[in-house]
Amino acid sequence: NGVTWNVMDAVATQESNGDTEGLNPREKPGGQGSIHFSLLVSNVDSNIIYVGGDRQDFPFPNFIGANDFSGRLFRGDATITATGAVPSPQWFHLTHSDMIAEIPGG
Repeated sequence: NGVTWNVMDAVATQESNGDTEGLNPREKPGGQGSIHFSLLVSNVDSNIIYVGGDRQDFPFPNFIGANDFSGRLFRGDATITATGAVPSPQWFHLTHSDMIAEIPGG
């Protein structure tokens, strides 16, 4: 209902070349966020947020072990305290994870 908001860390990863990469639509890795950005709040748990919109960064393999320019997809949990760390414990990188076969309830 939009009454309560939680501060969350920015979505970012520390890549294998030492760069910090997020989902900013005008910055690296692919600058594709302006046309491919996606945001979804879970219809089951309003503290769970899914974001995506750019491609994986290189050099490959990168931070998560990706070897291609597949999407950068994350699951956020607003019940976890923001820390400012990269990567943030609030955000779980879904793209190459074996943890979830599909988004629950969606």
